[in-house]
Amino acid sequence: MARGPRVRGAEPFRGGGGGTDAGLPAPEFPDSPKEGRENFREESLEEELTRKNAELKRVRKFMRSRRRKTEFEQEFLNHFEGFYGEAEAALEAARSRGLRVLYEKSLAEGWLCHGDYNQHHVLLSREGTAITDFGRCHFGVQTGDLAHFFRKILEKQNWDKVYGNAMLREYGRVRPLSGEEQEDLRVRLSYPEKFWKLADHYYGSRKSWIPEKNVEKLRSLIRQRDAALIFSQNPGIRFLFGQIYDMMKLFRAMKT
Repeated sequence: MARGPRVRGAEPFRGGGGGTDAGLPAPEFPDSPKEGRENFREESLEEELTRKNAELKRVRKFMRSRRRKTEFEQEFLNHFEGFYGEAEAALEAARSRGLRVLYEKSLAEGWLCHGDYNQHHVLLSREGTAITDFGRCHFGVQTGDLAHFFRKILEKQNWDKVYGNAMLREYGRVRPLSGEEQEDLRVRLSYPEKFWKLADHYYGSRKSWIPEKNVEKLRSLIRQRDAALIFSQNPGIRFLFGQIYDMMKLFRAMKT
């Protein structure tokens, strides 16, 4: 994805939609100029997941070819099918017409996204809330920012239902999501993003020595899968996950 234009280091969290007390991403940016948008557009969700899934398969192929496997490689291969099943189900959902229309609308109307929205880039003070580090700013679907923030927080809270419900409720109070945006958020959150990140980091590093922290990150991710599944069954947010988990079950049944 092309890196977006760099703007001032900290921008006030203002706009018609405003921010939320929880620091969630809900700004409405001024209309952006149409000139040059193509240079700073994000890839569609379908394009992104297609690329990532191909990279996952490439990493698996490489690991399989190694005669002596590290502890990380063995753990990765042992759990690959489960995570890849989730990745394929998410990609299938991303191919829906509704998400294509949402993506095209975001580009046509010039929706600006932060690109790396998380708690480290939100500054709270008596004067208000400010967002920092716009180095990955781009045009695209803004629920990508929400999904990134949502995942970062809930991974640290072991997918706690109370946190999840509170975040969605607060966001929806200020800026309700359309049906297409709900679908986009659901697909993004269902993708095994952290598994892909570990694979991507591994592929670009020295293969002879894998840091112990990466092994622990993989094991922690495996442990969290159960918590994420329980979280998805919570009635308060079931609308986000119900269909995608049905699709995952169907995909796994087809594989057996």
